[in-house]
Amino acid sequence: MASYYRDYWCGICSKHLSNFQDSLYLNQLITETGASVVAIAPERSEYAERTILKNDLKFSVLSDSSQSIMNSFGVKYHVNTKAQKNIGIDWKKVNGGAILPVPATYIIGQDGKLLNTFLHQTFIIELLLVRSFKR
Repeated sequence: MASYYRDYWCGICSKHLSNFQDSLYLNQLITETGASVVAIAPERSEYAERTILKNDLKFSVLSDSSQSIMNSFGVKYHVNTKAQKNIGIDWKKVNGGAILPVPATYIIGQDGKLLNTFLHQTFIIELLLVRSFKR
C-alpha cells in the first residue's frame, strides 16, 4: 500500500498518517497478509524524517523530492503563488520547488498490478483545472 501525503507542515496529513497507523484494521491486514505500507511525499529526506518523528510512524516514509514517483502516478501539480505564500514554507528548501501531490492511496498487488486507488475528490478537481488551463 502506497499513500501520498503533502509534507511535514500539513496538519491534516499528519493527522491522516497518525490515524492510518493507529487503525486496527490496517495493523491486522499487515500482520495477516504480510503487506507493506509506505507513505510518500515530495519533501526532502530530512523533512520526511521530521514526519516520522512527529507522528511516531512505524511504516516506511519515502522522500520523492526528485518527483519521479509522483510523475509516474500522475498526481503531481504545481502550487500557485497565492497558495505558496499562504503555506509559508521555503519551497526550494523543503521540496525542491513549489510542487505537491494530490493526496492518494494505492493498493498494489504482489505482482505490481494496481488493485485499487483512493483519490481525494477536491484535489482531483483542482488537478484537472490546473491541467486544463495549461493546454
